[in-house]
Amino acid sequence: NPLLPHDGAVQLEAAAWELREGKNPYEVNYTSALSAFIDINNLEGEAIHNPALNHLVYLPFHIILTLAGRELIYPLLGWFDIRLLHWSAFFAVLIFALRWHRVCEWKQQLWLLLAVLNPLLFPFMLQGRGDALVLALVLLGLLLLSRRSWLFAAVIFGLAFATRQTTW
Repeated sequence: NPLLPHDGAVQLEAAAWELREGKNPYEVNYTSALSAFIDINNLEGEAIHNPALNHLVYLPFHIILTLAGRELIYPLLGWFDIRLLHWSAFFAVLIFALRWHRVCEWKQQLWLLLAVLNPLLFPFMLQGRGDALVLALVLLGLLLLSRRSWLFAAVIFGLAFATRQTTW
């Protein structure tokens, strides 16, 4: 089901809570947080033990950003879902990109809409995978490069590299 959260999204939230408690999220066992994901299927359809129960593979900035997002969103809504953070970052950068260029033709807006609703990206956004967050950071970095803001672009790209391995 594309609306159910991905085990990585649940694990990132749990890792952020562990960090908030002063624990090293890379040393924690996530069995209790990921109880719904204990057994998963591999590509051949065979049931296997989920390696995410014992290993956190996400990079530090994603955990820190999740914790910061929780501290901002939870007091406002009374609940937190990492997908709110990912979607907010992604759509904020898209709006920023549209506003960055003074004249934005309808063709550019159509291409942007098609990119957002891309079937290769959109289901992953719904599940809370970090692709939308990384894409937002990379897009922001490219926008800053287009304006010759070398230092700010380098900082944003550095944060993207510290968020998810797919950025590399």
